[in-house]
Amino acid sequence: MSAQVEIRTATEEDIEEIAVLERQIFSEPWSAESLKEARQREDNIFLVAVCDNRVVAYGLCYGTVDEGEIPTIATNPAYSHRGIATDLLQSLLQECRIRGIGQVFLEVRESNGKAQGLYHKCNFEIVGRRRNFYRFPTEDALVMACQVQGQQ
Repeated sequence: MSAQVEIRTATEEDIEEIAVLERQIFSEPWSAESLKEARQREDNIFLVAVCDNRVVAYGLCYGTVDEGEIPTIATNPAYSHRGIATDLLQSLLQECRIRGIGQVFLEVRESNGKAQGLYHKCNFEIVGRRRNFYRFPTEDALVMACQVQGQQ
């Protein structure tokens, strides 16, 4: 991880910056209110990567007894190709291990090869497909899973 990047738990003060990134990156962004609610749930893992005193990436994982789901993870395009997304995803998975979560799932657009490459690099495998899962544009989602217990 770059010395100038800090990965930490998201705070209330980070929510508006995260909401701005959501609107820049996704066709169906989360609202600031939804992000705030997700951050407040104790069983969720919500991390941010901070560089140059600003949030440049974030990731959320819903945690249940032994499974997790990553509904959103993103990096500011101006900060891509620096390893930040990899470090952030590995930090999310490490927190899952600490909490005893054994398997983590996520969905990714079928056309998003860059994200799929990141997920494969972090030991996710394609386990299914959700037809017409995404809108704007309509597209299938690939369901990916990662066994996190026993990994380092």
